[in-house]
Amino acid sequence: MAAIERWKHLGVALALRMIPQAVLAECREKARAAMGQGKPTNWAAAAVIIAIWLLLAALAVMVLARAIRD
Repeated sequence: MAAIERWKHLGVALALRMIPQAVLAECREKARAAMGQGKPTNWAAAAVIIAIWLLLAALAVMVLARAIRD
């Protein structure tokens, strides 16, 4: 398992090296500015994710109920 983690870290390092330094610096500055205004939140995205989880839970309950009934 540790070997897989090392490969993940190497992949991230390789991806970061492929991003031009000017682009990386600009994105870091935008991130600092956004965090300076407070932690960004997107309640609509959170609601969509929660709705998906609830739908998946309901589907799992329905499948289990049918499996137990049959």
